[in-house]
Amino acid sequence: MVKTRHLAWACLWTSVFTVAPVWADESACAIVPRPKEYFESGRTATLLGPDAAAIVIGTHATEPERYAAEYLQAQIERRFQRRLPVCAEDTAPAAVSQVLLLGQPATHARLMAACRHHGIKLDAESPGHDGYVIDCVEEGSCQVIVIGGSNPRGVIYGQHAFFDLLRREEDRVVFPLVTVRDWPSIAWRGRPHSVLAQHLVPGALDAYLRARINFTDVRDNPDVEPTIIFPARKASMGFPAGRALDEPLVRQMICESHRRGLFVYGTVSCGVQRDQVPDVIKTFQELIALGVDGLWISFDDVGAGESAPEVIRRVLELGAQHGMTGRKIAITPPLKEYQTIDMEFNRQAASEWGLADAQWMFTRVPCPGDAAAARQIGIRGLPGWWHNLVEFRGGFLHNGGVACPLRADGRPGYLDIQPLTMGWHYPQYDEIRDAPHNTSCALLWGIVGGWPEEYQVSALGLWAWDPDRHDWQQTRAAIYRLVFGPAMVETATLFDDRLSALKDLFELPPWQFWPNKGWPCRLKDVANRPRAIALLDELNQLLASVRSTAPHETAIDRTRLEAVYLEPMEATLAWARTMATLEYPEYSLSGFERTMLQLVDAGSLDEATRLLDSSRECVEPQLARISEALAGLKGIDQYVTYWDEQLGSLDWWKQRAAQRRADMEQRFQKLIRGDAASFFPYKEQVTDDTRAALFAALATPPAGEVLAELDAAAWLQEPCRFSGAFCAGLFNWNGQPLVAIAYPRHTPSQVDDAGEVRAALPVPEYTGQLVLDAFVNDTRVENRYPGHRYMQLWVNDQLLWEDDIAPSRAGSEWISRDVTELARSSKALQLRFRVLDRRPVGDHLSIAFLGPVRLRAAGTQATPP
Repeated sequence: MVKTRHLAWACLWTSVFTVAPVWADESACAIVPRPKEYFESGRTATLLGPDAAAIVIGTHATEPERYAAEYLQAQIERRFQRRLPVCAEDTAPAAVSQVLLLGQPATHARLMAACRHHGIKLDAESPGHDGYVIDCVEEGSCQVIVIGGSNPRGVIYGQHAFFDLLRREEDRVVFPLVTVRDWPSIAWRGRPHSVLAQHLVPGALDAYLRARINFTDVRDNPDVEPTIIFPARKASMGFPAGRALDEPLVRQMICESHRRGLFVYGTVSCGVQRDQVPDVIKTFQELIALGVDGLWISFDDVGAGESAPEVIRRVLELGAQHGMTGRKIAITPPLKEYQTIDMEFNRQAASEWGLADAQWMFTRVPCPGDAAAARQIGIRGLPGWWHNLVEFRGGFLHNGGVACPLRADGRPGYLDIQPLTMGWHYPQYDEIRDAPHNTSCALLWGIVGGWPEEYQVSALGLWAWDPDRHDWQQTRAAIYRLVFGPAMVETATLFDDRLSALKDLFELPPWQFWPNKGWPCRLKDVANRPRAIALLDELNQLLASVRSTAPHETAIDRTRLEAVYLEPMEATLAWARTMATLEYPEYSLSGFERTMLQLVDAGSLDEATRLLDSSRECVEPQLARISEALAGLKGIDQYVTYWDEQLGSLDWWKQRAAQRRADMEQRFQKLIRGDAASFFPYKEQVTDDTRAALFAALATPPAGEVLAELDAAAWLQEPCRFSGAFCAGLFNWNGQPLVAIAYPRHTPSQVDDAGEVRAALPVPEYTGQLVLDAFVNDTRVENRYPGHRYMQLWVNDQLLWEDDIAPSRAGSEWISRDVTELARSSKALQLRFRVLDRRPVGDHLSIAFLGPVRLRAAGTQATPP
């Protein structure tokens, strides 16, 4: 019926509308994501000027509807330089011949009448929650475009969709005559944020609505000071219980959010001591008084605290007093529990403490198994997806993982658009197309610098609107079109692609960085400098095109375009060029720190002194230039100080080596003396038998005649070598000594950080085939984070064996390799056992064990290399 009517009015308007080709393929639809119902007439209409057209809202329009009208007016003016008037239905000028009816039937009598007369279904059932319709009808000689929402947010989403249909044709602005009905596949799409003030940066909340987000939260901590990588007042877990609220700031955020139709949670850190429970309730009460719509119980990384059941029950009671029940209560479980659904805390909270109907947030990627697990533990709704977008790399003016600015004045750098795949668990789009069956809530977490909201909030929000038909490249193009205008989509795409290629040539700052570790940015290989300069030249040409065109075509505020996009793009290229052309000490002193420590550890002090003197003469002029050229960036003074210390006295190195080794040994003892559970922090169930299983195979070595054997102590006769937080030492298991190389929790690493022990194994007089046997096992048995950390065994500087540390080694604890040729050429095999990181980690405790190593006469157990 809808299609028939659509064709009917299309025919009636033949005289005023221009014939255009029918859009048949999906790519022709300008609305992204493509609406679930999109019917074409093959005709276009012209958007008239302000003397003949008007945006008409209802007499009883809600605040979000008025916001929608004002924002549509602003977008049209920005891109097409025409300002349509906004008026109420009872004040619309009679001379207007084209009206954009914007609103809901309940607040807009004229829109309701148009829907009734023309059979346009628009209510809570169809298109339903957050849904919108766009249709074109006639009222006598007046052209009427219906842009209706089933709720106030739907009106906002509808006007954005209509704006996307508009395009310039010579001196006209035209749009296709289409009938559109659309609604979200995932009902709740959120952007909570740990820095409240960043919500209120002009244009940020507008970007949320553009991204079809429908909920947010307030959380703030005035006591948190800024750091080099994090902004001030960061409240990751929520408001601290009992701390006085910054009421004007919180009230402003709630007011601005409600103006845009956003649902607002008040989030409080609830992992508290018993005597702080009243403070939790008091803070929630204050947030209710300020106008929040729901209460978010946040345990998160702090943990459950002492009185989680009491906290939960009292918050639920408070919420019920104010009509906040069901999904208006949200919960982030504690650290382990938000990563695994079937945990005792979650079971009790859902089935005993009253949270069965709350909105649960887990960091697990939506899947059928997790939806089933949630039901099994008593959660009645679908689990929410808390998506941590924290796996992307740094840039020239921001760190990786969290995207905080590294400019001393706090202005942003430029972050190219990151897909959802750059988050926890690296979700692939094809794997989450069925997400609406497995979650009813998805949120974006991270991007701690706030910007760029149009990019990153849209990446989550537009996906969540329709995961099944999501197209990342179309989404990316739609975002560029919004920010830079239709003519700049290809140019902006090429800019980001070339910027990514430029980043490939550099060492970039990770989430947690420090002097000489990823910052300031340096070429990985100085030989790539010409390539970097050529890319920068090309990027500057692309940026020149964007800068000249985007201010006239953008749909966002031009001040925001300049502050969040154009100026950061320009600054990023300028600083990148400076970084590409500087001479850094690392270029000429590769491995300097490691060499100095090795010389000091070996007692080669004269050689260490000569290296210091020659290095100082080379580096001091470089540091002077770096200090001058990179002034205005964070952390440069610390970088210069780092090298000043490195090039100081030999006594400093002696102290450094001694302290470093003492710290390493202390770190090792703390790790190795822990109980069984501390060996396996990522497993749900751990017993003493879990640890014992690691060493069970010690009793069953490969059969055959043992010709020579190396005891564990021999590996530590030469001081172990280590970088980063790796540590090594002896471990005794029921009288059997082993060598252990370990890495602690919650400690970031760098690529190539490693721990290594060395030993020499004398070669016996033997003319037959020789096999090297070694017992190797580790505590990572759950296959978490494959591709990050590896174990290696080297013989005479040849890599004899390597394996990923992630999967279980059960049944493969003994490795056997033929070393006949290696043994024939030397009196002793020079052995190295090494554990190293091929990718940086943030939280990856592991302990690798090396047991007996021996030479065996070849038999049936020999394994070829």
